[in-house]
Amino acid sequence: TLGYFSDRSEWEKSFPAEWVIEMQEQVRLWFYSQLFMSVTITGRAPYENVQTNNWVLAEDGTKFSKTGFMIRFDEAAEKLGSDAIRYLFAGASMASDVRFGYKLGEGARRKLLNFRNIFSFFMTYAEIDKPVISMAESSDVTDRWLKNRIDDFVLKATTCYEKYNFAELIREFELCTDDVSNWYVRINRRRFWRNALDADKQNAYNALFHAIKTMA
Repeated sequence: TLGYFSDRSEWEKSFPAEWVIEMQEQVRLWFYSQLFMSVTITGRAPYENVQTNNWVLAEDGTKFSKTGFMIRFDEAAEKLGSDAIRYLFAGASMASDVRFGYKLGEGARRKLLNFRNIFSFFMTYAEIDKPVISMAESSDVTDRWLKNRIDDFVLKATTCYEKYNFAELIREFELCTDDVSNWYVRINRRRFWRNALDADKQNAYNALFHAIKTMA
């Protein structure tokens, strides 16, 4: 009840929940219990949006079991990192069983590292040049392309968030990351390699900084 009987004003700040997600079996268990209790006490549903996924299976499709094969979360988090696990599950389709294992987790971690590598590239040179980032317009065609690419990503990401379509959101994030890394950064490396912090190099810093900040 999260303080319903002791601190009603605090409880109302998080009621109803905007979005809840669990496996489909919870429709008759947790989701139903919450709905029954909430309607009985308040006359309202406790959540606005419900999303379910199918079974979480091992990489090879076998079932996890408390008495058989299982992967403990703390062990997986220690090996893969919590962000990689979240990323893997967020990208899973709600229409099919979710697969989980260390190979899949490593794949998710590598995809996150692609974005981190863009940030590392930026910081490698920014720590030397100490650029003062601004919103100044750039006439460089690749800087303008990057801004348009990021604006397009924001529109698509916003739609995904509004529809709770996180699998599509992950796909769009990966496509955008690939474009920034394999196109913009690769083409513009020489601009960052210059010794002097001239106007053109500053524009490159501005463009890449705002792309990284927006995507993050």
